[in-house]
Amino acid sequence: MRGDFMKNVILFFIMITILASGIAFASYDQIPEFNLHNANGAAMSPTIQDGDIIICIDCETPQRNDVVVYSNNFQSISIGRIVGVPGDQVCRKNGVTYVIYEITDADGNVITVNEAMDERLGIYFPAGSPDDYSHYILKSDEYFIVGDNRYNSHDS
Repeated sequence: MRGDFMKNVILFFIMITILASGIAFASYDQIPEFNLHNANGAAMSPTIQDGDIIICIDCETPQRNDVVVYSNNFQSISIGRIVGVPGDQVCRKNGVTYVIYEITDADGNVITVNEAMDERLGIYFPAGSPDDYSHYILKSDEYFIVGDNRYNSHDS
């Protein structure tokens, strides 16, 4: 236990040193604003472990697959991965959450992706689940966020 703590402290100081070195070479108006957060829980496991120290850098436009720290109903701070961005459709059918979005391949063809977020949970409700909801299109200021550990995560 103490070894893990010391490892985290050493990693923290290494990350701060690297970040400080980068800031020293940037002009003042390019210095990113950052915060430190302590991971609490297993929602992002194995990517981020309970007790890990996270350096968060503010960004103006979050992208799909970014790991973010956000306020959950203004009650607590949560960590999750963005899987749905503005314009995407989100739905839950038979106990499985889907994110539907379009991508453009290398040849310029538009492809619709229908991604199951939690299909591997092994719980399938052929007659529907009480948690099911119909298609919802994310608005310009909305994102769908989940934990990497779907078994132990409260989705957005």
